[in-house]
Amino acid sequence: MILALLIGTLFGFFGAIPVAGPISALIVRFGLQGRERDGRLLALGAAVAESLYVFLACLGYATLLQAFPLVDRLARTLASLLLTGLGLYFVLRSKRLMSTGTETPSRNGSPFGVGFLVSILNPTLMVTWTVVLAWVHGWRVIELGPVESLSFSAGAGFGIVLWFTGMLRWLARSGGALQEPTLIRLIRGTGWVLIALGLHGFRFLWFAGL
Repeated sequence: MILALLIGTLFGFFGAIPVAGPISALIVRFGLQGRERDGRLLALGAAVAESLYVFLACLGYATLLQAFPLVDRLARTLASLLLTGLGLYFVLRSKRLMSTGTETPSRNGSPFGVGFLVSILNPTLMVTWTVVLAWVHGWRVIELGPVESLSFSAGAGFGIVLWFTGMLRWLARSGGALQEPTLIRLIRGTGWVLIALGLHGFRFLWFAGL
């Protein structure tokens, strides 16, 4: 339970670092405007919605494993491929991701509601977290039972809030001076982490006798 919570937190934290996307863009804008409270509420709303997707992905993946054991190996292979490819994309296109993320769309309404709505209307999150779960399950570290699934999804939400809270605090302390090279390095660093995870997955599959 605790391990599932910690692993979920790590994936939620690092997964929120790339600044492409409407949620990240809005939070950056709030940070630059000194609206830390609105930024935290936006992050919380997005994290709640994404945690729901994570929990559903956990339950769906566990059900597939019970019905079709072959899904496990196929999913881990696909997860390793996607993690490596996504990591390469972050490393090679970090500047483009940074410029995309700073284009902040205009949104109205409660920050929490906006964050929740934007994330809940993004069903690709289910696919993304299913890939993550396939890789995590390949470690054989946690089982996807109801308690572990709930802990993992709660950890993912906490990790998302943790990253965005830290970003808002950093923007506030820097006086609104967004240091683009630092964010680019963070995106590239996340990319290298994803590449390492993907290659480790291939190594695991090789020794497991795929």
